Amino acid sequence: MKGSTRGAVTFHPLADGLTRILPTMEYCPSG
Repeated sequence: MKGSTRGAVTFHPLADGLTRILPTMEYCPSG
């Protein structure tokens, strides 16, 4: 049994030299 994993990482610049990194992960089990 193998599921699928989807992920994305978004970068949100907040100020000079400051960035928010927001990782999102989805796991869809099959079966």
